[in-house]
Amino acid sequence: MRLVAITADDLSGMGTAYNQTPVPVVVLISPESKALFKAFKNEVRAYEGDRLKLAIRWNENAMRLATGLAVASNPSNPFITEELAIWSIAYVRYHGERFYTLVT
Repeated sequence: MRLVAITADDLSGMGTAYNQTPVPVVVLISPESKALFKAFKNEVRAYEGDRLKLAIRWNENAMRLATGLAVASNPSNPFITEELAIWSIAYVRYHGERFYTLVT
């Protein structure tokens, strides 16, 4: 039998407590990442018609993805780096464009 130590960062051995109050975590973002998300938002706003309707939330999705990755990579001090922003934007853009070509 192998024993596994569970730390505060490892939630795999914990049951779900639905009566616990959530504690907000502040996720910091680099100025470079902010600029990248702003540029992506402007890129999406330049779309027209049905493409714009499908893409309107891409920037929000990329920011949410980067936030999740930042928390996953460093739960005690999450920070959205330029690398995470670039990857998240590329991921959302690729899959968004792919979806658009499949439905139009």
